[in-house]
Amino acid sequence: MRKQIVLFCMLIAIVNVSGCAKKGFDRGAIRESMYSETVVTDDEIKRVLELKPQIGFPFKLGVYFSEPYFRWYRSNKWEKDEKDLIWLDQLKADGIVSEIIPITALTIQRDGDRESFLKAVRLAAARHNTDAVLIIDYNYGVDRYNNYSAFLYLTLIGGYLVPGTHSDSLVIMNAALWDVRNEYLYLTVEVEGDAQKIGPAFILKDEESIQAAKEKAFKEFKDELLKRMRNIKG
Repeated sequence: MRKQIVLFCMLIAIVNVSGCAKKGFDRGAIRESMYSETVVTDDEIKRVLELKPQIGFPFKLGVYFSEPYFRWYRSNKWEKDEKDLIWLDQLKADGIVSEIIPITALTIQRDGDRESFLKAVRLAAARHNTDAVLIIDYNYGVDRYNNYSAFLYLTLIGGYLVPGTHSDSLVIMNAALWDVRNEYLYLTVEVEGDAQKIGPAFILKDEESIQAAKEKAFKEFKDELLKRMRNIKG
């Protein structure tokens, strides 16, 4: 009896906390803290305007998949197959890059200062003897809510059988290509991917919708990045 009471209270909490209304996504909050911040001053703006590109074609390209360093409470991780760089080999055939070198997290010197993140990645890329470094990052938001079938969760077993919960996810993926020598910015890319999963509250996992949205975003991201990279040479 006590166990049933506990389960009943849990189900009530699920219905109340998840709610029955779709809230949507705060894109500004999702973009926040996607890799580095810098203090903007007039001197900094002048310095950036004076930068000139240093690469020639073909150039050595370093690629760093940003790790969840500043988002301890999130689970932003890259799967092993996502970090496979074979899809970038097309740039070799186009004469844009001569070599593609993965930059691992172990080579990034992190001191907890968010403003030094870009410089730390550039330093690691310099150690790999690359000319430019591509930093790829993503963040996500989840909107979890119940539909009207959720009232059946009060039967206890409904929490395992009734598809009364929605998990909507939005993934924003971006990248920037930086000159290793002087921090000249060659390009940026940003795409979005969304996905929705519906299922019983006790079984449905937000990770499923996040991964689906991430796969959708990554597919579009690859196409867009290749197009932008070809435009650099043009």
